[in-house]
Amino acid sequence: MIRRIYYFSLYILTSTAAIMTFYLVNQDKAFAVSFFKEGGPIEQITPVLFLIASLLAGISFIKHQVNLRFVFTLAMALATMRELDWHKAWTTDSVLKSRFYLNDITPLYEKIIGGGVILLLLYIAVSLAWKVKPWLQNLLQGQLLSWSIFFALSSMVGAKMLDSMVRLFPFTADIKTDNAVMLIGIEETMELVSASLFIFTALLLLRMKIIPPIHS
Repeated sequence: MIRRIYYFSLYILTSTAAIMTFYLVNQDKAFAVSFFKEGGPIEQITPVLFLIASLLAGISFIKHQVNLRFVFTLAMALATMRELDWHKAWTTDSVLKSRFYLNDITPLYEKIIGGGVILLLLYIAVSLAWKVKPWLQNLLQGQLLSWSIFFALSSMVGAKMLDSMVRLFPFTADIKTDNAVMLIGIEETMELVSASLFIFTALLLLRMKIIPPIHS
């Protein structure tokens, strides 16, 4: 029953996001720009959803004291901060850029803060790297939790690739310029979908005392 509800919700969520983006861009580009722009309604909702996912994951960790749940809580908290641009709002440059640490202008205390953030990201990456193989195995076995994570990550990665498409693929510069509003709309709605799916993932964790090796 939970599986059917999940896939039905996923279908409704992605379909609604796609239809809304297509309609707004094609019917009123001026409104679409204000709707999807930085600081617009969609971008304001997304960090709230990531925060909810973080809080739910935190409750799951408190209940079950499993390290991976703590890692998920931390990852969602950092995603919330990233959506709020905290990685550059309180410092002279983005803490995710190498020049932030290499130049002589950046204050030492900012470099220490940035280094702490990088260490947290490395901790999350290493913790998750150990779980990639069992996650893929569970994915092939059809475990709902693994598929929820897969769809959430796919939406997030897709959004980030759209955001960086010109840097990753310089030959797409004209395509991005000619379809700027549509691509921004798709990017922002994909991030919204990703945050929504991470909430569902956190809800799944709340009802699981342990994570089963196969099938949910």
